[in-house]
Amino acid sequence: MKSYAKNVQSIKNDNRATILNLIRKAPVSRAEISAVAGLSKSSVTMITNALISEGQVREIGTEESTVGRKRILLDIVADYRFAAGIILHRRDIKVCLTDLKGEVITRASTAIENFRSADEVIDYTVNTVFELIDRLSLKKEDCIGIGISCPGPLDITRGVVLSPPHLDMLHNVAFCDKIREKTGMNVSLENNAVLLAMRENLIRDKMQNFMSVIISHGIGSAVVTAGEIYRGALGFSGELGHISVVADGLRCPCGNCGCLERYVSLSALKEHFGFTDYKQKVDMAYEGDEEALSVLRYITTYLGSGLVSAVNLFDLDAVILHGDYSYRPELLNGMLKKYINKNSVVAAVHGVEVISSPERNDRAEGNSTAAIIEQYFDQILEG
Repeated sequence: MKSYAKNVQSIKNDNRATILNLIRKAPVSRAEISAVAGLSKSSVTMITNALISEGQVREIGTEESTVGRKRILLDIVADYRFAAGIILHRRDIKVCLTDLKGEVITRASTAIENFRSADEVIDYTVNTVFELIDRLSLKKEDCIGIGISCPGPLDITRGVVLSPPHLDMLHNVAFCDKIREKTGMNVSLENNAVLLAMRENLIRDKMQNFMSVIISHGIGSAVVTAGEIYRGALGFSGELGHISVVADGLRCPCGNCGCLERYVSLSALKEHFGFTDYKQKVDMAYEGDEEALSVLRYITTYLGSGLVSAVNLFDLDAVILHGDYSYRPELLNGMLKKYINKNSVVAAVHGVEVISSPERNDRAEGNSTAAIIEQYFDQILEG
């Protein structure tokens, strides 16, 4: 009897998690939940009514319809709980609080040059999390956890920052354990590119297979296949920046030769062409300046080569670009799309889109809590 009761409760909790995950993607009606989740209408009604009673879900009006009865839409209550985020970056350390939709509700930051050790960084982030909670008069017990965003490589299983470039002070530090000890909270460490892909995966429900790529002074990337983050054996997959695009090319700090990052990261591009302002080059390219256009052709050749390999390996529908190359991206994206669809064997079967997703200033901060929020909605129990 106990085993049966446990199984019934487990199924009930799974159904709650399924329903909450559907609702948080976009406002949805009970009838749509029933159809998508394969649950009876009575079960959906019972669970959603309970969620409304608990304050986790609310009715937000009716959907537009020209025929039949208008259906009531459900949405999550974003401020039912909150999450804390820590962003480790080569320039600064940021701390924020977000609601359950990943929207930043308060933030703080300071330059990384203000720290002399990883322990000082940890003390600052922990103290700032609590200060922000107190500032808004929030309850610590309503914090679902702390998400840490950092460039790779990382050991996310052990919660250890390994050796991301330009963050030498933080190398081989067990951030999760140290922050968990000081806060007593659930803590998650995740690659910033993976967190970005999680966000894209949530808002692009119809796009099931894509690579999300961040290009700045380095290159970070993550792959989504069949609507799920592809991790690989130990979570190190998606290192587009370390695909070799020149067999006997420039030596990379990773030990390989000809890595993509050594050719089309923003710092590599500036070094190669001797300019300081990428946006100015793009503006000149739109005016037809041949030298500026040659910069975009160079990016297309090398970045396109790396993306073709990724598209062929994972059968991707799209590549989503973030970061510095998202400035006036139509020209570069068109060149990349043409290159990929000309050179990829996958493109013979279906086209591959190249999309830019310009970041709001606070989106990287909001992304920092994406993994913690995913865990919360996947494991949430009644009450």
